[in-house]
Amino acid sequence: EIRVLEVALRLWSVQGAMGAKIRTVVNSTLAIFAELWVF
Repeated sequence: EIRVLEVALRLWSVQGAMGAKIRTVVNSTLAIFAELWVF
């Protein structure tokens, strides 16, 4: 059971890292579009 928890925690942390990267990309893309929209 302990190993299952370890694997679950690793998968969860990997998903969190991926989510953070995706959020960063989305935020930067939205910022670029916002600047283009203003000008």
